[in-house]
Amino acid sequence: MPSDLEEGKAVFLANCSGCHGTDGTGHSPGGRALRPVAFNLAGFHIPPAVVWGALQHGVPGTSMPAWNDLSGAEFKAVGDYVLSLANTPELRPGEQWATQGTLLLAGQRIFDTHCTLCHGEKGAGDGPAARAYLPRPANFQQIKLSYPGAADVIHNGVPGSGMPAWPLLTPQEIQAVTYYMRSLYQGPATDSPNSVTAKSSRMEDMP
Repeated sequence: MPSDLEEGKAVFLANCSGCHGTDGTGHSPGGRALRPVAFNLAGFHIPPAVVWGALQHGVPGTSMPAWNDLSGAEFKAVGDYVLSLANTPELRPGEQWATQGTLLLAGQRIFDTHCTLCHGEKGAGDGPAARAYLPRPANFQQIKLSYPGAADVIHNGVPGSGMPAWPLLTPQEIQAVTYYMRSLYQGPATDSPNSVTAKSSRMEDMP
């Protein structure tokens, strides 16, 4: 592991693992006791701007605080380390329960039936009920899901948030809707000038 990621890992283990777990999945006693539960950093590829924003400002509606007491070098190192945790591979052929076309069609039907009220018709987190919740519903155009991470959230919900459990969906249905939501992914949005300025000013003391 490169030295900057080693430093980031050390900062993470010292400050973040109590909630997010040593592996970043959030499956720690402290993380599961929170409401909403701690975010699974390994199960979702989230935009860099979201990581920097969470570190600098915290996450409204959650227990995630700002970490502005970190030095600039520590701040950057732990952010880079968090970004490195994401593990969202494609399905292997032997794992698919149906062809890609069938998964896409079935997944869209499930999404349209159960998910658009909060996540929006295009998965941008802008459904008609979205503003009722903090934290806001996920934007699947900017967040790439892993199959295990999505399955956990869909089946169990996110206690303490607006995301309910959907225990009656079968594993095949969950795979299909995850496949469809992954198809909506467009990559992280480009940092806005304001977020770039914020990050730059926060890191002024880095060597």
